[in-house]
Amino acid sequence: MTAHSVIELNISEGAIGNSIPLLVLQDGSISFLVMLWAKHLMLHEIVSTEGIWTKICGIGRFYDFFVLVKGGKKVPRNAMLVVLEEFYQARKFGLTFLRWKPVAPDTAKADEEAVTQFSEWCAVNLGFTKLNPTERKLVTSLNFRRQQAFRREQKHRRNWDKLNHLAPATLAGKGFVDDREFDPREEQGSFDYPKKYFPPERVGVFLKNLSLRDALYFLLLFFGGLRASEPLHIYSGDVTILPDGTARVVLAHPELGSYRWFDAHGRERYGNRAQFLSERYAIGPRNRLGKKHPLRAGWKGMKFDAGRFETEVYWLRPDAARLFAELHIQYVKTIRSRAPDNHPFYFVNCSLDSDFGNPVTLSNMNKSFYRAAARVGLSSSDDGVNPHGGRHYYGYFHANVYKTQLEHLQLYMHHVSIESTKVYYNVTRQTARDELQKAWDTISKDFPETLRLDPLFHPELT
Repeated sequence: MTAHSVIELNISEGAIGNSIPLLVLQDGSISFLVMLWAKHLMLHEIVSTEGIWTKICGIGRFYDFFVLVKGGKKVPRNAMLVVLEEFYQARKFGLTFLRWKPVAPDTAKADEEAVTQFSEWCAVNLGFTKLNPTERKLVTSLNFRRQQAFRREQKHRRNWDKLNHLAPATLAGKGFVDDREFDPREEQGSFDYPKKYFPPERVGVFLKNLSLRDALYFLLLFFGGLRASEPLHIYSGDVTILPDGTARVVLAHPELGSYRWFDAHGRERYGNRAQFLSERYAIGPRNRLGKKHPLRAGWKGMKFDAGRFETEVYWLRPDAARLFAELHIQYVKTIRSRAPDNHPFYFVNCSLDSDFGNPVTLSNMNKSFYRAAARVGLSSSDDGVNPHGGRHYYGYFHANVYKTQLEHLQLYMHHVSIESTKVYYNVTRQTARDELQKAWDTISKDFPETLRLDPLFHPELT
């Protein structure tokens, strides 16, 4: 049950294919204020298309709750905060009347945060009353749990914020915090989370059951450590064969990455990839396409080489790099070279129908993944059996086989913050035990006899 809908409107601003989500209300009108806020997020906050869509959907759900559950009647200002709290609870625990199922606390928090941010924007720009006002407080006046959360946040910030040395001059550094009247925070508990990495013993058999194109794609995930959407931004010219027979794959920013090409008059041109796509093919970067556009491919961001907006794949194993090179030669000869020249993207549809040669979609690759997994007896309910499990396998292999330093893995996985790398650096208990045994075996030969733990010094063991 819903009283709203969210649609996308193509706009001429920015890259070709760019769009903005609009909130359509119960009476069929478009919310002008939400549209202005969405435009603000796009142009000034530089929020991604997907991020804006998520926020607008959160506003739409709050609209449903207010209109359909609360009757849409005007309520006192101080009572709106209670409505926001009830909305959060309805999202978190579900609401039968609206057919809402319980969602993760982070998801409920994201919807509440969208409503709060929209209210604050309206207050600053239009003079409205804030729905969820803030109050400046001393950190020491917070309860113990909130103080501990504040200290954890500050410790976390020191690991990634290059301006952290200026912290003493900030509000937080002076012992103050702006605290919202309603700010749901979840208790930090101890849980046994499922394994995120693809089952290591099944990687080989999984890759053997793939088509030529799919093998190339999933090699990049498992042995290149890429996110599922990143290969979809690779151009045909980004793949080259090195003299040693391995493949070099360039990873460039979909918009800002540099590129050389020839125009219709044969003149050499140099610019960024957004310019190239616009001038040569009259299309826009795939990360700027609308949320519902079939060719959209997200771009989360990565750490590039100094002074440039590009880097390259760091292969987990040299044999994977050579296998990719061999498959690449076959792929270009049999498939990619036959595709029409209406786009530069490396991965294309291979079915001999009207879509042959068009850019492959993320949905296509997800379906290919689960079909291949099913063929080798794996299910999506199994730990790590999802496309992102390949990237986690890359981190698992570095942590447990290579024992790679965390700083090096950060470079290989192109993370801006080492905190992101830690998510993938999963050292298993067996690895921890093996390393302890290996360390003991190394030093035990020179270990002083007087310090050995044996029955001579512990008679109770005899």
